[in-house]
Amino acid sequence: MTIQFRDNYPDSLIYFYDILLIAKVLYLPMDKGMSEIVRILIVSDCEIDSCGLNAALNQQAEFHVLGDGANSAHALSLISSLCPDVVLLDIGLKYRNDWDVIVKARELAPNCKILIYTNSKEEQENLSALHSGAFGILHRGMTIDLLSKAICHVHFNDEIWVDHKLVMEMWKYNVQESTNGGGNEHLQRISCEKLESLTPREQLVAELAAKGVSAKLIGEQLFISEKTVRNKLTFIYSKLGVKSQLELSVNWSDSQ
Repeated sequence: MTIQFRDNYPDSLIYFYDILLIAKVLYLPMDKGMSEIVRILIVSDCEIDSCGLNAALNQQAEFHVLGDGANSAHALSLISSLCPDVVLLDIGLKYRNDWDVIVKARELAPNCKILIYTNSKEEQENLSALHSGAFGILHRGMTIDLLSKAICHVHFNDEIWVDHKLVMEMWKYNVQESTNGGGNEHLQRISCEKLESLTPREQLVAELAAKGVSAKLIGEQLFISEKTVRNKLTFIYSKLGVKSQLELSVNWSDSQ
């Protein structure tokens, strides 16, 4: 049974639970296949949602929920201690300071993938989350099968998870910013020199990847294997100075 962390618990009790939780993670039974288990941390300001997500995900053989927190401060403490593979972040993120939790979480656990679990339909809010380092936007009401697919997608494939509408908004936003000469503190535009270092084939792969197209679909469109696409993306990321498809997507511009 996963420990629940709520704001109304005394600090000493929370810290005691932290110790128990860390011990539980360190001594997970090896027969669960640790190398294949996705370790998940849930952060939600709604106890009902948190319990529901916890129960649903723990029923999946490939997942293990490490625990959950009810606020960003406690989440950062758990991320630092447990280094989860994936964080489901379900808290209100509307103002500039709210995005700091994503940035700080990535600093504490660089390999951790953060997925925003939200009701928000505000595209600018979701874009800000992606620009801050989130790996995807998940909308409440999605099925557990789709939620599981999203978690596996970002963890195993190192690719973003957003719907097509948001991808297009992100693309238009980047093009507009480039055209207007505008800037965003989270964006570091890919220079023309770096873009010109790509071969024509690599430019085509990079453009598709920046639009959120998966490696599998890129391969199908270009009649090459998914493995070949992933190899090309590794070289592309290195040439452009980015680390992932998400970073490529939010920093891409139509300037080549």
